[in-house]
Amino acid sequence: MTVINNSESDNWQEAVTEWEIYDCEEDDSCSEECICGKENIKYLYTIRNVYNGKGMANLRVPKIALEEQEEIIKILDKLWKAEDEMQIKAEQVIEQIDLMKKSIL
Repeated sequence: MTVINNSESDNWQEAVTEWEIYDCEEDDSCSEECICGKENIKYLYTIRNVYNGKGMANLRVPKIALEEQEEIIKILDKLWKAEDEMQIKAEQVIEQIDLMKKSIL
């Protein structure tokens, strides 16, 4: 059972966007196996295709290392700061356009 076989799309890039996490269980005994064959998984995810309702269970989702999480946060902070700056500039341009419209009328 694979993602593509259970998706509407036969293209990986599109197929993966069809899925959402439907459920998650914690197995403290780590006795389950992922559908990919990885053994001793603790978090058992069930995903569901949003278009056709098909589901897949016992998926392993890798844990992101703390260093990677911190790097992701730094990148997001920079992007949010840039977005805020662009929003301010856009508002200033809109104000200037409004003033120009008024001066023309």
